[in-house]
Formats: sequence, C-alpha cells, structure tokens
Amino acid sequence: TMKNYTSDELFNQYDTGIKMDNKNGIKNIIRDIRKERFIVYDASSSENKQVINVMIDASYISYSISTNGLIQSGFRDNRVRTKFEVVFQKNFKHIDYKNCPNCGAPLINHRCEYCKTYANSSEYIITSIKKIKANK
Repeated sequence: TMKNYTSDELFNQYDTGIKMDNKNGIKNIIRDIRKERFIVYDASSSENKQVINVMIDASYISYSISTNGLIQSGFRDNRVRTKFEVVFQKNFKHIDYKNCPNCGAPLINHRCEYCKTYANSSEYIITSIKKIKANK
C-alpha cells in the first residue's frame, strides 16, 4: 500500500482526500502510468537523515467516475503528462520493529503476515509530492 512508501503526513493527506471523494460517491482512476524522465537535482545529508529531491516527468490516464460509472472529470483515453517534484527521505535512526506499525500484528522478516505492510525503517520514503506542471 501507499502507506509503506510515504511519510505519515503525506499518507494522511491522500487518505483524507480519498475518503472525502468516496463519501461524495467519486472514485479517481489513475492508470497506465509511464515514467518519462527522472532527474535528481539536489541531495543533502545530516547525521540523522538523507534527503533526495527528484523531478519526475510522468504520463498517465486520469479520470473520476461516480458510483453509477459516469465520468465526472477527465477522459478514459486521454493521456496527461505531468511534472512532479518528489522528495525522498531516509532516516538513519534504525527502529527494530517487532510488531507491525500499521496493525500491531507480529512481523516476519520485516513483513506483516496480516496486512502485508513492509516495516523497515532503513528504507527511503516519500515525504513530499508537488505537481509542477500538467499538459493535457
């Protein structure tokens, strides 16, 4: 799930948006994602963490549908090209998880057998995603 690869703050931001759309009967569809270009433009390190800033050009098909399947926005066959600024962060403070940080079940080789969360604090996570430019 997205939760395994993002900061809690970023996950909660997207999760809140998805729940609000679901409450309003809207489902967002993003499919056929293609990475067109990936450029690392900045990196920094401190004793606690490493931060890598990346510019990603991607294309994808994006649209929203209502519960009855009618398109609310976008098109089923229109490819959108967007430039994103993404920040990856790796914390150097290692946490040795015994139980899943998501559901509390025991972990086997850093993986939860119950909810399938991967709990390894030494991995990079995404802390920020900003849409810079979209061409439709």
